[in-house]
Amino acid sequence: MSVKSSFAEMLYNGRVARHWTQRQTAEKCGISLRHYQDLELGITDPKLSTAVRMATVLDVQLDDLKDEDQTVALSVSGL
Repeated sequence: MSVKSSFAEMLYNGRVARHWTQRQTAEKCGISLRHYQDLELGITDPKLSTAVRMATVLDVQLDDLKDEDQTVALSVSGL
């Protein structure tokens, strides 16, 4: 699974676990509804600052996106 699709899945699961709509999640993350929808569908990649903000809002770790087969992974350690 790619980082993009893993991030999209993380967004969806985090949002559903909180019983939030896409609109509520987008507002809490400070992005437009359309941009949130594109991220949750895996259509676009977030900027790192947006990914960190979204992970904070959804209380998830970007380190969870690491794939054992990938040499490049997102990490928020030290930020």
